[in-house]
Amino acid sequence: MFKWDSDEIADDVPVTAAIDAILNLKKYSALSDLHPIDVKVSLDKDEPRVLLLDRFTVLKKRFLAAGITNPLSAKVGGGAGRSVGFEASPGVEQVKESYLARWDRYTSAHEFGHMLGLLDEYCPAVSPELIAKMYNEGQLGVDEQTLGKSAQNKKGSFLAPQTGYANLLEKTGQSAQAWTKPGAKESGERKTSLMSGGFEKSSVSTTSRSGKHSR
Repeated sequence: MFKWDSDEIADDVPVTAAIDAILNLKKYSALSDLHPIDVKVSLDKDEPRVLLLDRFTVLKKRFLAAGITNPLSAKVGGGAGRSVGFEASPGVEQVKESYLARWDRYTSAHEFGHMLGLLDEYCPAVSPELIAKMYNEGQLGVDEQTLGKSAQNKKGSFLAPQTGYANLLEKTGQSAQAWTKPGAKESGERKTSLMSGGFEKSSVSTTSRSGKHSR
């Protein structure tokens, strides 16, 4: 990625790809910029260690210029010489504590969402229309469209509501960004959306089955 013994970028493609991938996360969570990222910088043989921080600084400036505000940490990488890797930092304890401290508030907001006609997004997708929408949006692979045991058990209760909701999402131009995959286990997949057991009001969470946007 970098030129020998220099902080000048030799191949810009990996940098651009990393920036695009991180910015793309905002499609799925408005809180994605809160998650810390480890920037793992590797040196080639005989390169001075001072280049670790120099190259990290160059990448940090590129990220900031692209609109990425995630906390970044410089780490020594173990990859091939002059390469850089990007990984999500381990879970931050204060984020977990903040979530637990507001649990009652989140639960109330979740239940109010049901009063507006919103569905539980942590229940597996069972509707063919919803599954097709998730697949078309790139959220499911070809081999991830089969209903698991949990989804089979919920098919009777959720098939019709999910079908109507999928049609509404399509009509209003929303994505099924937080929905649990058809093959998920009984516990489901918890994401940041309020209707998925999280704490974030996404654009989907403002669309009710009445066909109107809830405020």
